[in-house]
Amino acid sequence: MTSITVIGKMVHAGFEKDTFELTKGIDILRKIMFRILFPVKELREWCMTVDKEMEEIGRYGSSVTDRTHFAYTLSSGCDYYVTSKGETRTLIAPKGTNATTIVPTLDELLVELKLR
Repeated sequence: MTSITVIGKMVHAGFEKDTFELTKGIDILRKIMFRILFPVKELREWCMTVDKEMEEIGRYGSSVTDRTHFAYTLSSGCDYYVTSKGETRTLIAPKGTNATTIVPTLDELLVELKLR
C-alpha cells in the first residue's frame, strides 16, 4: 500500500535526476499489485492529530511530509509504517485513538513477521 503522495514524489525525483522511465515504474507497480491511497477527510484529521501529539511530547524530528505519510497509514488502519529514516522512527500512534500502527525498519518488520 502506498499513497498518491509517494507516487508523485517518486515521479518528481525521477524527473529531477533524469533517471526515471515512467513506463518501467508503472510496470513495476502493477507487478506488486499494491493499493494507492488517496486523500480523504479523515487524512486531514489524522495529520492534525499526529502534529498535535508530536508537539505535546516534544518530538519534532520528522518532516511535515513524513507525518502526512504516517497519517495515511493511520487513516487506513495499517499495522506498520515501514521506514529507514531515523527521525521518522520517532512517530507514534496518537494516544486516545484506536490506531495501533507501529514504525519499524524493514529488517525489524521481517524479524517480527518471522521472515528473517
